[in-house]
Amino acid sequence: AMPETRQRVSSIVADLLRRYDVDGIHLDDYFYPALQKGEKMKDEAEYRRYGKGFASVAEFRRAMVDSLIVAMHDTIKAIKPNAVFSISPQGNYENNYNSMYADIALWSARGWCDVIIPQLYWSTERWFLPRLKWFSENATTKTKLLIGYALYRFGEKAKSSVYRTADDLAKQIDAARADGKVSGAALYSAYWLMNNPVSINGVIASRFPHISLAPYLGQGDENKPDAPQSLTATGRKLSWSAV
Repeated sequence: AMPETRQRVSSIVADLLRRYDVDGIHLDDYFYPALQKGEKMKDEAEYRRYGKGFASVAEFRRAMVDSLIVAMHDTIKAIKPNAVFSISPQGNYENNYNSMYADIALWSARGWCDVIIPQLYWSTERWFLPRLKWFSENATTKTKLLIGYALYRFGEKAKSSVYRTADDLAKQIDAARADGKVSGAALYSAYWLMNNPVSINGVIASRFPHISLAPYLGQGDENKPDAPQSLTATGRKLSWSAV
């Protein structure tokens, strides 16, 4: 809620963009603190000072998070318009709205970020499909939708039997691909790709069989280089001739 906090975050973002040749800025899923049972948010003083005109403290908190997102967006686009601003909110949209005070649907509608990557960390037997549907229905042409997959849940000793094979990962990826608004995938995390529990890499290789460059996910015009010549792949190394 404090303006100096938003200014501090914006100044850090500006410093990163000016100091380093980054492709974008990513924000994870924490906005307001996740409270434990019996805890209260300690923002009474801020609400008294800045909350005039808001119908409720919840409305005030969402507006404050909105202001942070707008400040980050405007900072990024002013300094490096082609840099991508991405956010990976929780997959539970009710928690986002009522506990994190993050209005994801509004951000997408206003184009305040380039990419939304909901953390859909459930199986298709539980919440993956209905929450995929919600994010798809609330996606707009102003913001691209990617899906975050929970590779870390899979393993031979997983608590739920659904994660003891890679079958449900295939179902998740296929369901997202069948949705016309989904533009891609984010796999959490590289550690599990390297360890390959229950042969998840077989599913990933079958769904992503071709070597490719990451697509441009921003809203502005992409600065496309000339096509390379004599492209070859040796293991993890790509080689080509300059044009």
